[in-house]
Amino acid sequence: MLAITVNKYFFSRLFPTTSFLKEVFIIFFMSNLKSRLMEWNTGEIFRGPLKIQENLLKKIIKENENTSYGKRNSFSKIDSINAFQERVPIIEYSSIEEEINLIKEGEENILTRDPIVYFATTSGTTSQSKFIPLTEKRYPDFIYENQFWFGYAIKQANEALSGKILYFTGNKEEGVTEEGIPYGPISGFVASKQKKRLKDKVATSNRVLEAKDFNEKMEIMADETLSQDIRTIAFSYPIEIILFHKYLKETKGIEKLKDIWPNLSLVGCFKKSLEDSQLENILGKGVCIQDHGIRASEGTISIGYSGKGRAGIPAIQQTFLEFLEEDSKDSNSVKLINELEENKRYNVLLTTFDGLYRYNIKDIVKVVGRKGKLPLLDFEGRSNTLDINGEHSPYYQIEVAVKKAQKDSGIQFEDYTVFPNKENLVPYYEIVLGGEETSPEKTRDFLEEFDNNMKSNVSSYKRMRNEWSRLDFPKATLIHSEKYDNLNKERIIREGQPKHIHVSENLKLKDRLLQ
Repeated sequence: MLAITVNKYFFSRLFPTTSFLKEVFIIFFMSNLKSRLMEWNTGEIFRGPLKIQENLLKKIIKENENTSYGKRNSFSKIDSINAFQERVPIIEYSSIEEEINLIKEGEENILTRDPIVYFATTSGTTSQSKFIPLTEKRYPDFIYENQFWFGYAIKQANEALSGKILYFTGNKEEGVTEEGIPYGPISGFVASKQKKRLKDKVATSNRVLEAKDFNEKMEIMADETLSQDIRTIAFSYPIEIILFHKYLKETKGIEKLKDIWPNLSLVGCFKKSLEDSQLENILGKGVCIQDHGIRASEGTISIGYSGKGRAGIPAIQQTFLEFLEEDSKDSNSVKLINELEENKRYNVLLTTFDGLYRYNIKDIVKVVGRKGKLPLLDFEGRSNTLDINGEHSPYYQIEVAVKKAQKDSGIQFEDYTVFPNKENLVPYYEIVLGGEETSPEKTRDFLEEFDNNMKSNVSSYKRMRNEWSRLDFPKATLIHSEKYDNLNKERIIREGQPKHIHVSENLKLKDRLLQ
């Protein structure tokens, strides 16, 4: 009873809606809170983030000190953040792939004390999926993150409290390991685990989760939702809403989603992939579009809190976060949450309850402001680099160069992927564009703009192009946009909520697009 009273007071201060809406919000969101959600206090989060982070790290380390990984890295001797950083190495997926394989084979107490109950599969720039381990502790975190996000969202769109939610999600699972551990897209698995009270708010049934064919999934979603009062739509990447809108337009003649759902007031998505104005062309006017934050299968970095911009609040109660300056080569110069500087870019390291310790997720974030003592983080891109002949071009800089070149040249295309092409003596960047037929002159203008943008933003690319002639002028290959649509439909079924693949070294993907 005390927990409900405390949280009623907190939410009445934080979200000043009508008393009825406040009560609905309290009943809906408070019923499934875990005890540790009582720590959610705005003063503590925004005034003492480092203390919260230190306490979280100690819990993670203490809980897993008797695992194989914990013993190897002397978790039992770690009593501070400094000791943690001295004893535990920075890792990537390949660093723990052997441990992951042991878990898949049925071994326990390898990375975590708690059993691994699911593997979230991720893929994108490489052809091989990663298997990210999850324990039962991840589920309360998902609930908490959604409550935090929605709590801020209803301050801007409290109409969303009523009506139903259309949630884009993948299948529950792709398969199981030999020892019976299920694996698949994280979105479908989380949706299948939601408590009944939240399921009552979701407009679609389990038939959507179980559909293995994209057109079947779209048909079920349309049949189940067109007559309902949809007020919130949630999806990770714009691929889903773009293809769903195309389906509705082609089969039902629907121009904008507000034409069928006039009370639609809130959309949650990853905003970096699409401008608000582009989403408005699909949704209609008057919809609050709030970024969902940087939330990956590996762990949550930030949670969106505003319909303006893309900045998010660091998820300091779920993930222990460390930061490496983007251009730093010194792994010892790690920054903590209280040491970040505005307008600087950082690579992010995650430590979680699910067996990832100082894991380099290869996401780059930029500090764009502050809320109390907490830095506000914006996703800049991936820290992966494309390196054919020594140019080391960051993926996100390639994406920036393409986006600016498209705007400045006026060329029209819906999707694209940049691939390395090493078929000639002097290699080059090949850009596969999904769109309608365009003139050779406009294509040439686009490529010149792209090349100049790359030279301006990546000094090593400029040297390889101008001084060393190690890279040739980029080339473009135009394909019909339907080829990207068909690929993305398959990926939605397979992966649930796929990211755009804007840079890739997976030549099988290129062959698939060009066939």
